Amino acid sequence: MKFFYLGIILYFSVWTAFSQKKADFEFPFYFEDANGNKDTIIFRADSSIADEGGRLDNLNPEWGEEYFNEPFDSIFDVRAFIDYEFCKNPIKSLRKDGPCFNPSPFSVACYTKYWPIKVSWDPKMFQNNFCFDGALAYTDSYLTTNRLNGIPLNGLDFRCLKRDDHVINNYRSDSLFKTKNQICFPKDINVVGKGKVTICQQVFTFQRDWLDMCLPTSIDPEFEALNFSLVPTVVNQHLEIHFDQVTRTNFRIFDQVGNLIRNGNCHSANHQIMLDELPSGLYFIQIRDQENRIGIQKFVKM
Repeated sequence: MKFFYLGIILYFSVWTAFSQKKADFEFPFYFEDANGNKDTIIFRADSSIADEGGRLDNLNPEWGEEYFNEPFDSIFDVRAFIDYEFCKNPIKSLRKDGPCFNPSPFSVACYTKYWPIKVSWDPKMFQNNFCFDGALAYTDSYLTTNRLNGIPLNGLDFRCLKRDDHVINNYRSDSLFKTKNQICFPKDINVVGKGKVTICQQVFTFQRDWLDMCLPTSIDPEFEALNFSLVPTVVNQHLEIHFDQVTRTNFRIFDQVGNLIRNGNCHSANHQIMLDELPSGLYFIQIRDQENRIGIQKFVKM
């Protein structure tokens, strides 16, 4: 009989594991403290779920997302959280006003005895994805305000996820506000098993609004747009790119959730791309020239 019950438990465990949906995107972030203790947080986003809006009452259990308020590990523990509640398997929506909608910022909290903390990631995962081209790790709680007020980029504290691969954070409660180069916001929070403690909040934002901050050759928030036209915009077999003048450019084609589908170079004022094998759907094409001017347009493949 005990084997029968063991089989039932195993069956439901396997069913639960395989019934949870897999996200369009999964980006791991790796954390390591000064004593070599490690932890990982995985950011997930999908185009088939409703917009969460950062609300605690809108977790998605079908994706494995749930509250997680167990006692913290006594040495090193990293957790995702929404507002002031910790959660497991966080997932963000890519749907709101249309395809490739940027999800809201993603926050994690670190508790450790051994500083500094190194946070690392694979920049290639962001270099080849249109939706997350402007992804940042940042510390400045007034980043958006300063950005709108025209503060130069070299006066803001951020890391471009497609250009950098890690950051070292030396934030400690005994060095609060002594340096502007903190990579974490201090946050006082009630930690189960420890009471109220000051922990580190790391924020990642994935909005394409910050694309110009990730351009490799400039610290100027403004960049010149590249003009081009597409003929036709509803494609059956081939797409033509028309430029005002002959210039050497490269193109990248992305699907509606940001996956890189095709890339190549253009060497004439009228360049043709064969797309007959491309599945039907909405796509983005990004053109960049040697002067780092960028243009982006949409087209539909029938």
